[in-house]
Amino acid sequence: MSKKLILLLASLISLLFVSVVWQVAEIQIYSVAEQIKAGIFGSPFNQTTARDEQNIPMQLYNNGEKHYNPLFIASEALKANDRRKLGADSDVFITLTNKLLSQIVLRDSLAFLSYDFDYPKYNQKAPWASALTQSVG
Repeated sequence: MSKKLILLLASLISLLFVSVVWQVAEIQIYSVAEQIKAGIFGSPFNQTTARDEQNIPMQLYNNGEKHYNPLFIASEALKANDRRKLGADSDVFITLTNKLLSQIVLRDSLAFLSYDFDYPKYNQKAPWASALTQSVG
């Protein structure tokens, strides 16, 4: 085999390998990169999850601020509820649910899971609500 053909095959195999690894581990790679940047510079590229003293998820945003994000709390509460149904302790589910209940805002006869911080990236002023969060919560 010629040197050019060997280099071409090696390049194709490398490209295929890197593509497969990226497809399988993209989310984990991105999450680790966010946490590394947040650890070094105090803020992530976009946002990453941190925890409070009760182990409730908070989001660390790229401006360095930490806020409770009801979408992430609701998502973890759903997982904790599934574990509770399988026999796990219900304390985590209750803690997360209580936090969600504390973030409910009543308007007329409606209840919303509300964000208590401004989100300038999308011109959102507190309190604001997200349809995605309402569907998960």
